[in-house]
Amino acid sequence: MRQIFHMLLVLSFVLLGSQAYGSDDRTDILFQDFDARYLSKHEKWSLQASLALQGYYQGMLDGRWGKASQAALEAFSYQNHEIEPMNLTAVELLADLQKEIKSSGWESVVDSKTGAWFAFPTFGAEPIDYNEGFTSRTNYQSSIIVVTWRGSSERLKLTHQTLEHTAVDKGNNYVVRKRNRWVTSVRTDETFLHYARSDRHGKRWNTVEIIAPARKRNALNTIAASIDYSGAWPWQIPSGGALELYTDLFLEVAAEDLGRTEGAAQDAPRSSGTGFYINKKAQILTNHHVVDKCSSISASGVNLKVIATSEEDDLAVLEPSIDTTLAKHAFFSPKPASLNSDITVAGYPLQDVLGGLNIVRGSITASKGLNGDRSSMQISAPVQQGNSGGPVFDEAGNVVGVVVSKLDALKLAEINGDIPQNVNFAIRAEVAKLFLASNDIDYVVQPSSDAISNTQIAKMAQKVTVFLLCE
Repeated sequence: MRQIFHMLLVLSFVLLGSQAYGSDDRTDILFQDFDARYLSKHEKWSLQASLALQGYYQGMLDGRWGKASQAALEAFSYQNHEIEPMNLTAVELLADLQKEIKSSGWESVVDSKTGAWFAFPTFGAEPIDYNEGFTSRTNYQSSIIVVTWRGSSERLKLTHQTLEHTAVDKGNNYVVRKRNRWVTSVRTDETFLHYARSDRHGKRWNTVEIIAPARKRNALNTIAASIDYSGAWPWQIPSGGALELYTDLFLEVAAEDLGRTEGAAQDAPRSSGTGFYINKKAQILTNHHVVDKCSSISASGVNLKVIATSEEDDLAVLEPSIDTTLAKHAFFSPKPASLNSDITVAGYPLQDVLGGLNIVRGSITASKGLNGDRSSMQISAPVQQGNSGGPVFDEAGNVVGVVVSKLDALKLAEINGDIPQNVNFAIRAEVAKLFLASNDIDYVVQPSSDAISNTQIAKMAQKVTVFLLCE
């Protein structure tokens, strides 16, 4: 991935100013100097998180772009490409962040006892240990432990003073002692780091302690920088803003410069989308526009055939060319999605850049779709090219919709000068169930609507969501 960005940065010096990249070409935006003023706070926060995980940024993850954030961005750009940061640099950082989220399951979590929000890698995490007086979260893959507790000033002082005394390299201790906040960060032996932050809330103190191997220093610093008592940004790529526009432009330029535009390659055009298993027969529900005009379509190397399709509903059902029986498939929700309810979207977007399954969260932001369409609904979860046909899960892990489209941010920006924020659409599950029933295709409604954890939903989505390759 880094090589692709480096190639484009080199090409930018050759091509900028040429007819292909003239001043009227919107792709020039990628190679303009980075300017944080065009970004939302969530977008700035995402870049800070990416820089923190790579060890460039040491400040708080707060979405405020100051001198420390800019210095970290410049250090990243100079170290990797020896140039001033461009808007393309921000796209690269987003791709790096997406890779971290997918590999480690970074999420913003909240401790119910102290009210502290902080980042935590959830993939490989053990069940939360609720003990009297403290809560412990352990990630056995990375050996990171986060302990939270609420206690007296005496307990606070004992904790921080003990940490100071057990440090093996006291000259490098980081210590803050303020009226309403104490911070201690030390190396407790040759292999482990220990960080503690205590904040006064009334007459009691809330404390977050982080223990991590020295090799996970960047992860520890990221967790520490994310601690907040007023809430947290979701660990997902922001949609609908300037960074999404830059990403879309990057894909256009990458396709051109790497010889993957339509007609540039000798092979037949290829496209991709998402689908999900709906029954034990391994039948897959997706969008009509995903499979339309495909001479062949496959999933995991298995050829598929279209057994039902509706251009009007923009839905289609595929089944394997060989007999298959599944143990796991998606369940439909017994009730319609509610306005402002939380959702999870699974899919395979931007495979040339990201690769692999992408899982993001959002909410139902409108009960109708574009132009008041009652068959669809508006969602805030970020979706990109390749997400089409993917499932939309509710808090119980049941399907409430099928991703279908997003507003074209570039076209709308050209029309009214404003970039739309998080305007994406999904076909309602009620429409999908009617389509399946009218074609005598089996599906299962889950009778339970009890909420499950985000991690459980992600694990289930991994088993039922399918990458579709159209040729």
